[in-house]
Amino acid sequence: MYKLVLFDLDGTLTQSEFGILASAKYALSKMGIYEADEKKLKRFIGPPLYVSFSEFYGLNGAAGEDAVRLYREVYEKEEYKNAPVYEGSAFGAKGSGRLAYGCNFKAAGNGRARCGACWPKALL
Repeated sequence: MYKLVLFDLDGTLTQSEFGILASAKYALSKMGIYEADEKKLKRFIGPPLYVSFSEFYGLNGAAGEDAVRLYREVYEKEEYKNAPVYEGSAFGAKGSGRLAYGCNFKAAGNGRARCGACWPKALL
């Protein structure tokens, strides 16, 4: 029997696409690109940011780095909160005698802030 259960935060425990799409749209608009097609914006889910800006919008080199900076500027300040928890997912292991943790590959401070926004009483 497993005593510890790990869940991926983005897309498994939380609906992170809302903050991702809003941040991508913000960064693109600051770079003079106005994207209204949500299907195109959804391509930002998964790949590294620089790759997405470069491959999908031709923002290479310094322009690509600026786009990533603009994305993070809004995402890390506000949009990370725009990721509601999927109903019933937060404590799926509750009462099972197992420890359950959400995890991600974000920088430690950002990951802790994001978990704290979802579960203010969580052990971080």
